[in-house]
Amino acid sequence: MSKVRFANLELDCSYTGPPIMEHGIDWYVDADFVEMGGHVITEYNRLLGYPYVETVSYTRCSLERPAALGESYYINLDEIASPTSLLGFLAAPRSRYSCREISFANCDGLSPEVLHMLAMPLTDMDIWLSPNIAGLIIEGCKHFRSSDLRILIEARRTVHEATGFLQDYDVGYVVTSITELDVQDCCELAPDDREWFDANVENVRWDDWTGGYDSGY
Repeated sequence: MSKVRFANLELDCSYTGPPIMEHGIDWYVDADFVEMGGHVITEYNRLLGYPYVETVSYTRCSLERPAALGESYYINLDEIASPTSLLGFLAAPRSRYSCREISFANCDGLSPEVLHMLAMPLTDMDIWLSPNIAGLIIEGCKHFRSSDLRILIEARRTVHEATGFLQDYDVGYVVTSITELDVQDCCELAPDDREWFDANVENVRWDDWTGGYDSGY
């Protein structure tokens, strides 16, 4: 099996027994959830012992309360209107191999408040939401400005630089820099933000403009 898709299912989640799989199995498939409630998504993950999959996609799904989820290298978030749900999907504890690239498509919930939450630690112990994000793909999300996205990327890069650009396996690692940015059909790119992205992000594409200090996008 290489892909599993759950769409618009109302399932009985009353079973409270132990998981049916060992904790933390590796399952290299794509898992898609479409129009699914958070109680079903969280129970799915619990029953499978919070598996690691390569890609997980959530389309018009909800997760209004923080919950433990399985892990994945890629996370696709599509047509999610609730900022709370977006944060819920990004707030689950992550290992160094999880949440390296996030794609947002047509998400009204991608607000300045969500981006600012991703731009700061949750506590004074330097605990960040999805600290390992290295790539962002954003398409058709209309409710933020380029300055909001710059706040996010600049804050993470500043902390990463202060630690000497440590990698996630190094002692003292806190958060990584976002090095790949692709924004299409969202908002206007302000000139000063364009200049900053060009100098501080490895590869950038914003509508019909490409840049970045590596220029190999």
